[in-house]
Amino acid sequence: MQNSKRRIEQISQYAPLMLFLSIVALVLTIVGIISSNHQGSEQLERINHAIENISTVYLSNFPDHLDHINKYLAEEPSSISVCIDVFPYAIFSNPALFEKYIGNLMMLAKKGRTQINYVVYSPQIAQSARDSFLFSDYKTVSPPKNIRDSLFHNLLSQSQQLQSQYSNLKKYIFSHEDQDINQIFSNVNNVKEKYLITSYDHISWDDYCNMLTEISEIIDTSLGSFHPELVKINYSNKPSSVFYWLFDNSKAIYVFSDNITETAYRTIEPTLIHRFISDMNRKLN
Repeated sequence: MQNSKRRIEQISQYAPLMLFLSIVALVLTIVGIISSNHQGSEQLERINHAIENISTVYLSNFPDHLDHINKYLAEEPSSISVCIDVFPYAIFSNPALFEKYIGNLMMLAKKGRTQINYVVYSPQIAQSARDSFLFSDYKTVSPPKNIRDSLFHNLLSQSQQLQSQYSNLKKYIFSHEDQDINQIFSNVNNVKEKYLITSYDHISWDDYCNMLTEISEIIDTSLGSFHPELVKINYSNKPSSVFYWLFDNSKAIYVFSDNITETAYRTIEPTLIHRFISDMNRKLN
């Protein structure tokens, strides 16, 4: 009994030291965790930095790559050059991304601090490109009207994806926090309502193409309305298999198109950037 009491007294003598050592161990553990997290954060930053400095990387397929384009536009580059087929890019496939994309472009144009160069297909080439996609099974891209409309409706009725996309195009209401830009989207909606007052299976292929043409004209006119001296638009009479967005002549997002899928990449490769710059200068002059 006395031995047990003596051992308890001995242990009690070391209690403050044990408590102190426990606190030290706890502090060291916390410091270790913080240091580990800090090192992990630094390592993650190094990985992200390395990824950013890879010359060319795959991004995504159409239309998701517009998300990456919008991030670059939000950085308010001093210059942006665009070479695509139509102004209402992705309005059919993803109206929300289209709205953000056009809204960002319009805000850059309105602020007047960004040089905007834009090359799109001429109306004739745009129509031809649409026809060749829709009528690829025909020897001519201009079959009779009843065949055009019938094939268009068959595609819509047979494809759930097309039905969903077309429904989004019809019902999506564009809006923007800026009053001037919101008016542009209101004008776009007026065109949509004019052509889409009936269900999708009542619109003709010609009316559908005319709708896209009228929306293109609205965007074309609006883009140069704020600071026309900073906006240069030209029309290409040759179709292209590569579309691109060039930011500050230092980085680009480009897509390969095969009329079925568009695959997007981001590049900072100087040789590629130089090719895009040369191509844009040639198409603008």
